[in-house]
Amino acid sequence: MLNCTGRHVLTQTEVDAGSYTNTATATASVPGGGSGAVVSPPASDTVLVAAHPSLALAIAAAPASYSAEADVVVFAYTITNTGNLTLTGLGVAETALGSGGPGAAATDCADPGVLPASLAPGGTASCETAYTVAAADLGEGSSIGFDSI
Repeated sequence: MLNCTGRHVLTQTEVDAGSYTNTATATASVPGGGSGAVVSPPASDTVLVAAHPSLALAIAAAPASYSAEADVVVFAYTITNTGNLTLTGLGVAETALGSGGPGAAATDCADPGVLPASLAPGGTASCETAYTVAAADLGEGSSIGFDSI
């Protein structure tokens, strides 16, 4: 019996597929140069890849404070793929700034081509939302909801 070991580094395509199958055959020569090579039937083994999809979202406001109605605060969103799978269908769901009426946010996050079609592990993508400060935002101790986005 002969034991051989091979090594294969998985590609991202193989990780995204969830498995890798290795197929091999054994060959040998017949002593004395007889009837040529002997080849075994193929043997295969499949290794499953554990999927760990995950994202991180960072938000930065500029400027960090506001003082007057109609001031504009720009929120920059950075999405990082912290998992091991390529992700598609990226988006940012804004919940604190609203959509319509005073102070409505204008975002480029949903615009075609702003976020990439896919994001590889370790990759980042970014977009931003511009918020116009409304009179209701100016009360003592008020905020735009920075911590609830």
